[in-house]
Amino acid sequence: MPKPELLQNVKLLQKAIIIDQGGKILALKRSKDSFSRSKKWDLPGGNLDKIDILESHSLSGKGDQSDILIKSIAREIFEETGIKLDLKAVKPILNASGYNPDKDMFVIALVYICNLSSNEPKIQLSNEHSEYQCLLKSDFLKLDVGDDGGLIANAVEKI
Repeated sequence: MPKPELLQNVKLLQKAIIIDQGGKILALKRSKDSFSRSKKWDLPGGNLDKIDILESHSLSGKGDQSDILIKSIAREIFEETGIKLDLKAVKPILNASGYNPDKDMFVIALVYICNLSSNEPKIQLSNEHSEYQCLLKSDFLKLDVGDDGGLIANAVEKI
């Protein structure tokens, strides 16, 4: 039986709330060339890529540090910030879903919390972002994140 058309247009988005020992959250500012929410503040993360599935499929399925999703968000964080996470420190805190009729896309979003073992980590930004800040929760919530459907604020409120 063929898959319903809707299930062929699914995107899995992952974001991470990275918190240093001082309780500050890492915020990344999207570059001016970003295809969505340019110059808006964001959390590290991105879409699950096919390569993530292909590289980890034989080890996945247990929900531990070998899981496809955990390895994928760790890869995104490293690419965007240069931070190499202890995979055991990555814990899911929120899942959400929605439908984008303009793109005929069903979006599943997962947000993780990652506690670092140091204050103010050394950040090496990718070209996807132009600057970063480490902020207390109250200050982070004042940032302009653009129209993300409320995902970022809702996730940060949970910590």
